[in-house]
Amino acid sequence: MIDFGGVSGIDYLDYELGIGISLTSYFAPIIADLKAVGYQVGKNLRGAPFDWRKAENPDNFFDKLQKLVEDTYVVNQNTKVTLLAHSMGGIHVTQFLNQMTQPWKDKYVANLISVATPWSGSPKALRAIISGDNFGIEVTSWLPLIDKMAVRPTLRRSGGTILMLPENAFYNNTVLVKTPKRTYSSSDFHQLFKDLGTPITSEIYDSLDGVVENIKAPQVPMHCLYGENFPTEDHYEYRDGWDKDPIITNSQKGDGTVPEFSLTRCKTFATQQPHPVIMKDFDLADHLSVLNDEELLQYVLSIVVKN
Repeated sequence: MIDFGGVSGIDYLDYELGIGISLTSYFAPIIADLKAVGYQVGKNLRGAPFDWRKAENPDNFFDKLQKLVEDTYVVNQNTKVTLLAHSMGGIHVTQFLNQMTQPWKDKYVANLISVATPWSGSPKALRAIISGDNFGIEVTSWLPLIDKMAVRPTLRRSGGTILMLPENAFYNNTVLVKTPKRTYSSSDFHQLFKDLGTPITSEIYDSLDGVVENIKAPQVPMHCLYGENFPTEDHYEYRDGWDKDPIITNSQKGDGTVPEFSLTRCKTFATQQPHPVIMKDFDLADHLSVLNDEELLQYVLSIVVKN
């Protein structure tokens, strides 16, 4: 991945002539705030990008992250490292910590800060597989910069997207998709993929069965941050086939992408570990712009500066 250990792979999602495109800003605001209080890129401010299209330890991400944490610890006079992860990054970093020994975590990790992590999946990943998504990268709602239908074939074979599908263990028989002929819940995904004509999605889905469900507490101090009270996609009605935009029914509980109960599943980790699990919501902050939320930025600074 681009600039592993630096920040050019996480500050913006895209560049033009070496300059980050503002519409694709990602961790840029947090990076700017940390640099403003003295953090140095490549020393105590480092990025660990991964290929979001891949699931479960993409491109040996865990080995790379272990070496990066250990190196950062040594370079900074044996100072424990705070891990900050957003969205699917929270899943991958927690999976990484699940496989590390407790002595290693006690030595190297000060905190895990997870932001907007879909601990039980998200219906929006399902819509992306059915009818595509432009990931909110648009000038206006009628002028997207990404053709969602052009990326749909990639999403249908993207392990990362499929990993984020609503987890059956938590969604049970909740209806997620309606058509004139039938309805689909998470227990009907194989039939849905068959009806979509995408058998590769079924194969990848089977290979990832139970991965999200089996995530355990990280066994380090944890801050679980998330947006709240933002209209969030709940289920879809496809009246005119899979290629047309569905009628989207929203809930008010969530961050615009991930439902509240998925965002807050991390609170169950408090019963699985002796370390504190601190929950904090940010009102009316959506899934991506929460990284620009001033209250969240100050909260993150308070944790890392204290560390």
